[in-house]
Amino acid sequence: LCVDKTGTLTENKMEIVGIINPRGDLYEQEFDKTHEVIRYGVFASQKNPFDPMEEAFISAGKQVFGENHDLYEGSEIIREYPLEEDMLCVVHVWGKNKKPLLIAAKGAPETIFDLCDISPDYREQREADVKSLASKGLRVIAVAKVHLTDKLPSDRRKLKYDFVGLVGLVDPIRKEVPNAVKLCKQAGVRVVMITGDYSETAANIAKQIGLDEKHVVTGAEFDSMSERQK
Repeated sequence: LCVDKTGTLTENKMEIVGIINPRGDLYEQEFDKTHEVIRYGVFASQKNPFDPMEEAFISAGKQVFGENHDLYEGSEIIREYPLEEDMLCVVHVWGKNKKPLLIAAKGAPETIFDLCDISPDYREQREADVKSLASKGLRVIAVAKVHLTDKLPSDRRKLKYDFVGLVGLVDPIRKEVPNAVKLCKQAGVRVVMITGDYSETAANIAKQIGLDEKHVVTGAEFDSMSERQK
């Protein structure tokens, strides 16, 4: 039995529980000290989102800046670079009267790292931070701010990005899942969890629901397998 993780094994109700700033400092509750990460995470989301992850950013924004604080100041999204198969990030250009005032990006850490001008050593440190958050069962998102420009390129790679921070989001496991997995095992049914999250995140969730957390196969490993191995 192959099952998706998000929204099937989990509630698909996300909450930000950890933020790591560009220096590598971890904040698990004091988000008032992570204004820039939250701010750009909000601007890299829709104003009234349906996506649970973006709802979590909006919620955190209200906690940090106040329910009645207007971060947008009348600006709207005037251009969006959407998520694509070979570009796992979203870039929002906010402005008034078609004039850009702020540009924000969020997405898979490896994608944001590729877009930002960072050294190999710094990237290695931040990749370790990603694994640290993922090992706790969190979904990890990277946030970046983008240098303002009046001439918006068709290719987002031509924009200039500054890394702002990493965000760890928790998605609670559905209460009935561990028992359901147990019943499947008793019935001789092998359960396989499929997810686009990091292997460390998947392993943590697998352990919580009663699956073998030591047997994790990444997409690249799966592609390299023979039909017999699969």
